[in-house]
Amino acid sequence: LNPSISVFSCRATCYKLLDMYNEAYFDYCYMIRLQPDDGSFYCSRGLCLAKLKKLTMAYEDLDNAIEMEPNNPNLYFGRSNVYAECHKHDLAVEDLTRALYELDHLTVGGVSTAVNHELRLKCGYRRAVSYFELKQYEKVVQDVNDVLALDPNSISARALLGKALKVLCEYKKAEEQLTIAILLDETMATLYTERGDLRFRTGLKNKLIEAIYDFDKAIRILESKLPLSNNFHSNTNGAFAQQGFVITASYYKELEEQLAEAYFKRAQAKLMIDNSNADPEESNNAVHYKAALSDALKAAHYISDDDDYLMIVAICYIKLNQYEDAKGILEDVLARSPSNYKALFNYSFCQRATGDQKVAIEGLTKIIAYSQSEGDSLARAYHSSNDSPQQSSSNVSKSIAAGLTSLTSGGMPNYWSSSTPTNGSIYNGNAAAMIPMHKVYEMRGTMLHEMQAHKLALSDLGKAIAINPSRADNYFLRGDCHCKMGNYEQAIADMNTAEEKGFKDLCSLLLSRGAVYRMTGNSNLAAADFQRSLELVDEEDSITRIRVQSFLAFCLIDQEQYEKAYDAILVAQDLNSKLLNVKMIQMSKSKRQGSLMSFMGKLERRISCSSPTTASELVTMKGDTELGVEEDDEDDEDDENDINLNATYDEYITKKKPPMTALESELLYLRRVDFIVLYHIAVSVYMLKQYERADEMLTACLSSDMRKFLPDDLTLGALQYFAALTCVALPRPNFDRALQLMSNCFKTHWVDLLRNKFLYNYTLAKIHQCHDKRQNHKVALEHFSIAIEIMPENAHCFFRRAWSYKGLGDFKAAGEDFETAKSLRPQDPNFALDYRRISMYQYMVIETEPDLVERFPPLLPVPGMGAKL
Repeated sequence: LNPSISVFSCRATCYKLLDMYNEAYFDYCYMIRLQPDDGSFYCSRGLCLAKLKKLTMAYEDLDNAIEMEPNNPNLYFGRSNVYAECHKHDLAVEDLTRALYELDHLTVGGVSTAVNHELRLKCGYRRAVSYFELKQYEKVVQDVNDVLALDPNSISARALLGKALKVLCEYKKAEEQLTIAILLDETMATLYTERGDLRFRTGLKNKLIEAIYDFDKAIRILESKLPLSNNFHSNTNGAFAQQGFVITASYYKELEEQLAEAYFKRAQAKLMIDNSNADPEESNNAVHYKAALSDALKAAHYISDDDDYLMIVAICYIKLNQYEDAKGILEDVLARSPSNYKALFNYSFCQRATGDQKVAIEGLTKIIAYSQSEGDSLARAYHSSNDSPQQSSSNVSKSIAAGLTSLTSGGMPNYWSSSTPTNGSIYNGNAAAMIPMHKVYEMRGTMLHEMQAHKLALSDLGKAIAINPSRADNYFLRGDCHCKMGNYEQAIADMNTAEEKGFKDLCSLLLSRGAVYRMTGNSNLAAADFQRSLELVDEEDSITRIRVQSFLAFCLIDQEQYEKAYDAILVAQDLNSKLLNVKMIQMSKSKRQGSLMSFMGKLERRISCSSPTTASELVTMKGDTELGVEEDDEDDEDDENDINLNATYDEYITKKKPPMTALESELLYLRRVDFIVLYHIAVSVYMLKQYERADEMLTACLSSDMRKFLPDDLTLGALQYFAALTCVALPRPNFDRALQLMSNCFKTHWVDLLRNKFLYNYTLAKIHQCHDKRQNHKVALEHFSIAIEIMPENAHCFFRRAWSYKGLGDFKAAGEDFETAKSLRPQDPNFALDYRRISMYQYMVIETEPDLVERFPPLLPVPGMGAKL
């Protein structure tokens, strides 16, 4: 051996230890010149060229080395390392397999030497690593077990076995292997990080605590190593030296990366540990979230250009409700990676939380567009590979459905599943990985539902259910959309499915489903749901108890059990009155009472300036235009908050600016409930024929204080019509007020319905016919004739019109009408009159007359009103 070669070889080795591969390359060139037939020199030079990223020259040297010594396992091992660094793991596996084959035949006296034994361990471990990169985890386990059979104390082999078992979901065995590795070397931070990652996956509270302990240990070990670098003197070759230690810059960078990863994973564990608390009183959200934020910021400090680390910082801000800070981080991520699905999703969530629904929906729409574009690309790729369309579609769906399951507990409340991650690391993958598409459709559908775009929401919620049919919340929301669109049968089906799948807020579900049952006319099932809901309501939740108690009373009205309904509705009224008094006292002490009280005062003044029973103040009338607000000097300070006094209650609560406080919302809601309860008390006592009590209730409903809470002018028309009937039915009838009420009723849309138009004309004709002071048979004849045109087969119309003809002395026309009525109802003896005996009577009342038997209609429920407020 040329002595100079040994010198060059030693120097080249030192250069490589200092990452000075360019200098090492030239030394190997000198060695090849001195001894050109030695394949190991070519192999070493090829490895240096690979480090210098000159791969073509590196492969040439490595191939030459193997050609010179085709049975040398070291050369195959060296080339496999280059293949592995270039991510050509399949070629690396081939070389390592050949190296192991040569080792099996390279023995001295039939026994493997110590050098060969060590090389066998390296080849087996390296091949296992390549199999791991190729995701052939069963082969990883097999190779690592072979390595451990030769060297049970191999820490790296046990660590790799733990990783492979983790991916295979054999968590218990994986933890055992990592624990053994830690016992062999308690100073390796990566082992603690890996075991912490493994324990995190279980999702159990005790395991999460142990995971945080492992991350703490890893961080302490890494931080203890970093201070050594603080006073290092960097030389021109990128190395640091202190007290005899030589540490390369790449080693220092690797420590920082490991430390950043440990901080990152500990942050996610802290985010998840709060979700594992079964008892909410034991949870301490702010403490955990702030600690997680501190860790996330440290991780981002060490690696500031990693989108994953920035994402966890943003999620911590979201959990702390610091949405503006989160948006700033997410905007930086999106500026660098516009198609980052997870950043778009979280950014949309922040926009939704800050009230910008439009931008939030745009972000979610981008995610859907990107996913569809990628799906089309995948489909084309499958078609080009002669795959069937069905197979392509299946694979695309799997690709879309897979996603960031690793960060489910660290995301946004109500939009991330609380399930435990089942594949991948805690979250250490590509930052642009897909969000599960059912979450995207669910979030967009929920926002569209909140914006009352029910048709669009229906489409998105349907897609979310198609991808993930296990989410009960989506069935409930879709059922509510069906209800709003009038698809009651489908609404009931979806709400039943939501109950079967364990919808958590069962009280809300029962309330909504009961309301739908009522609208379909099934009051029995509605009452059953309301009764169950009443049993679930918290005793302190007065507002919900009032609603449920009222709905139960309404069902009794539907079933014509008016006495029971009256008793039930009085309970609701008592609860509502007590709560309303409490809220009014709170409002009187509130600093913001001015805007609400100004609105109430202006509204009352506006109503009091006109007739107390007209319909034009609060509701949109036929042919009316929007009226302005008359401003008073005393209200100048509220001018910017003035609203249209012709607006309905719903328009007020949705358009009032600035936004109402929770107290204002509750107060307005309770005032409306007060009106609804009073309305149904009037219904009950009217149908019980307690007309004096009914007159009091109806007068109260039509008062200026209550009428501002009317839902629409159809209800106003019904109130005025039945108030008119009540005035006539009193022991001392008030015909003048009845006529005024009927006149105002005609101005509403209530009379647009054909049945109501008939009742209006028939009743108005009767009032004119029966007026005790100024009977007007001519006007009565006109209205009876209109009623007959609407219902020409109604015997009562002919019968009553005949009395008006008789009152005017037209006995021939009267007789014809009497005979027509008799022919229409031949079996009814009430219409068979003795003309000689009726000469002394002005008119006759029959108990089956339409206005006498007409039911006072209850109000249908308004599903979602509580959620809206």
